[in-house]
Amino acid sequence: MQRREFITLLGGAATAALPCSQVVIAQPVPTKLFRIGFLGLPTADSLPKRPEAFRAGLRELGYREGRDFVIEYRWADGNYDQLPTLLDDLIRLKVDVIVTHGTPGVLAAKRATTTIPIVCAVVGDALGSGIVSSLARPDGNVTGLTFFNPELAAKRLELLKEILPELTDVAILLNSANPINDPILPQMSSMAQPLKLGLHQFDARSPANFEAAFAAIAAQRIGALVVIEDAMLIANASAVAALALKHRLPSWVARFRHRRRRDGLRRGFSRHVPARRYVRGQDSEGREAGRPADRAGDQVRNHCQSQDCQGDRSYNSIQFARPR
Repeated sequence: MQRREFITLLGGAATAALPCSQVVIAQPVPTKLFRIGFLGLPTADSLPKRPEAFRAGLRELGYREGRDFVIEYRWADGNYDQLPTLLDDLIRLKVDVIVTHGTPGVLAAKRATTTIPIVCAVVGDALGSGIVSSLARPDGNVTGLTFFNPELAAKRLELLKEILPELTDVAILLNSANPINDPILPQMSSMAQPLKLGLHQFDARSPANFEAAFAAIAAQRIGALVVIEDAMLIANASAVAALALKHRLPSWVARFRHRRRRDGLRRGFSRHVPARRYVRGQDSEGREAGRPADRAGDQVRNHCQSQDCQGDRSYNSIQFARPR
């Protein structure tokens, strides 16, 4: 099996963090041992289910670790300044493909190499972040999935206003080291104006910043909180949730399960939605996908199907390199 065929299958397994239904397609065993570079943004122990879901997806496609592939793991431990060094290490190991997630990881990988294929499990806005120039025909060596995070973040303000009609100010907790903020914040500002909401940004580049951020939010008597998705913030969801509950701060965060108070307000979030394995091989006609830049994208709407993911949440995403 050639490398491009393996990468087509790998792209499906790499989306294990998404809550989607499962597709399993038997595939031939590769004739070489592939080396996969896995670049994680948080600490290795913060999201243990995601690498396992990735490996499970490969197993369901018929691949066995140690026989068909090996995985070289590198973790940024929440410090995105380390990404170039970690990528240089993977490139020196001559990996066949780089698997990563999140806007910081994908952009760093794209800057590090133009020849090694990059599979992103998910990014917040591939177009707005400059990862690809077109979803229909993504350029370069990147393939993967993208959400519509700017639109979703803006919609959360509208929903908070419906839940809290007297709301006048909203805190935005973000990691300023994440470039996904650039397309998200203008969308939120545009939505806030007609809703007559004041937006206040609070930076948290590490868990050490959480206490100070929430203390500042409380001191300004801000009425609600929206957290912009970031790998470090997701990995430390329990700490953020505890502080939101401590300060009795109605909060809205996508991809977390929300708890309802008796008065119906959404207060913080409790834990990350368990990863669902999502694997996709070649298309039903068995056609080869070719280079990532040659593959068109499909719009898909993914509904969470696990028992931990019920109710009002659904996910709009683009699979911007699905094989035709």
